[in-house]
Amino acid sequence: MTRGAALLVALGLLAVPTQCFQGIGGLNLPQGALESPLSRCWFVCPAVGTTRCATPPASTLVRGRQMAARGVSALQMKGEVKIRDRVTVHYEGRLDSGELVDSSRERGKPFTFTVGLAETLIGFEQLTLGMKVGEARQGRVEAEQAYGARREDLVVLVSEESVPGVKMVVGAEISLPNGVVAPVTDVSPDGSFTIDMNHKLAGQAISYDIEVLDIAAPKTKSSSGSSLLPLSPERLDKDIARLSAESKKCLLMHATEPAFKGKTANGYEWDTKERGIYSVALGGLPVFTSRDKFDHDTGMMSFTAPIDPDHIIIRIDT
Repeated sequence: MTRGAALLVALGLLAVPTQCFQGIGGLNLPQGALESPLSRCWFVCPAVGTTRCATPPASTLVRGRQMAARGVSALQMKGEVKIRDRVTVHYEGRLDSGELVDSSRERGKPFTFTVGLAETLIGFEQLTLGMKVGEARQGRVEAEQAYGARREDLVVLVSEESVPGVKMVVGAEISLPNGVVAPVTDVSPDGSFTIDMNHKLAGQAISYDIEVLDIAAPKTKSSSGSSLLPLSPERLDKDIARLSAESKKCLLMHATEPAFKGKTANGYEWDTKERGIYSVALGGLPVFTSRDKFDHDTGMMSFTAPIDPDHIIIRIDT
């Protein structure tokens, strides 16, 4: 991490991403479990090799529902790509100028993702829905469903005093903790400098050429016997309604709550020593136990292992 990026983290301007766990939807709690704290936001780190955890994306269930609200049915015919399928594709993406921005074929490695789990762009997922193995499709993804609109609040002025001994020049690049490389766009006579934290493709539409190579149906029951089926709309509405405004921000809008101040959805402090089962706030799927909880010196709940690997999704939050 560069010194400039470290400063931004200290100021709370950046989330520090590492490998994180996200619980997936289900219903059954183990019989006889202790009262289960329901997670407001999961900040869950492996025990070794990380510095801090950032918030995961919206849950499978909410993401699937959002896509359905846009007119996408989750009940396509068997053999077609649908929400929660594990899909393998080859693809090529180009800007309106014709510039190639990404190609799995050039890399010689197909891309595999689970539809609805925020593992790729929303617009990219929507293009694959309804496709069959061997089918090819072309489509345009607007900026809002790609890397988002350009945001001027992500253009940040950093003072020279914040990074003593470091002289910046226009065109220099700072690698930020969230994986974005922010270029220095301006240097003032007083030594302060401006960095642009927007994704390099922010504000631009991308046209994709996609070929589906394989479709794998999702598991419906975990290795420990819990249901992995999506919640009904009625159950989802009920669970969302009982969440606080802060919990909704974390679970539904990718927000990150402040370190050392977080609480579970039912009121347990982030550093609670209470024994019990930690469950997903939407649906109650058990994901962690108190015996695997440890202090990672991050001000966020940390665990060494899940109850069942089928109950979590490991993502790099970028």
